[in-house]
Amino acid sequence: DQYSSFGFQTCLDQSIENFQIFQGNRQNYNFKLYNILHGRNPGEIKIWFEAARKFCFDGWAIGVKGLPYQHIYAYMWLHEHDALNLHDNCHIFGVGGLHNMISLAMLSKYFDTNLTFDSSSWAMGSRTRRFYFPNDCRFYTEFRRNSTTNLLEVPCKCPVCQNVTIQDYYIQSNGIIPLLLSLHNLYQYIEINSMINIFVQDDDAFESFIKSRNEELLIQNIQKMFESYERGGCRLVENKHKDLVNPPLKADIADKNLFRYI
Repeated sequence: DQYSSFGFQTCLDQSIENFQIFQGNRQNYNFKLYNILHGRNPGEIKIWFEAARKFCFDGWAIGVKGLPYQHIYAYMWLHEHDALNLHDNCHIFGVGGLHNMISLAMLSKYFDTNLTFDSSSWAMGSRTRRFYFPNDCRFYTEFRRNSTTNLLEVPCKCPVCQNVTIQDYYIQSNGIIPLLLSLHNLYQYIEINSMINIFVQDDDAFESFIKSRNEELLIQNIQKMFESYERGGCRLVENKHKDLVNPPLKADIADKNLFRYI
């Protein structure tokens, strides 16, 4: 629709203007500058890439719509079109969650490259007093003001939890506790991501891990995308897996604020 197109093009134009300023005035080459790839579907990804590919930066950051399959497609597009310094540095914006960690581990292994990502989900400890379960980043309980105080001990042995009591987590008047909950969550995110990166190197171990987390469909879809890429590149991936890489837009995402100004 026109509003959607207006938001996308406005943000693209602003980013290109910023890239020109960065490239024309850069002095510190020890500080990494990444090019950016945005888009909510393959068509927008292609338009953005053609406009941004001329800039000589140190790597790429991917900020496409938040589904794992679209991140994979975006990386494939950069890889197929020899994006400058892609193999050296690639970052994925805002992709917390187990399914994203799994998909990025598979993507990193398949293309034999290092990937980084950022997430703010762990900070929900500060915002809602959320406590992610040990070795998990999906399920949680919350130590809110009205929470019943039924737990008798802290159900975790991470470095944070070893230094607090369960009574501490239930306290509402201590401003440090929400910060400690966030640090506990961050520790769980780092641990589970490290575990996935180890398991992905062994097919049998990885398959068992995936079954334990009920994520079989995710890896089957990703493996099929890899197979299509090997046979026919991004065009075959796009045609064969339309529902994965080009899901229908909802009205509430036709908003220019989805695109990050960099």
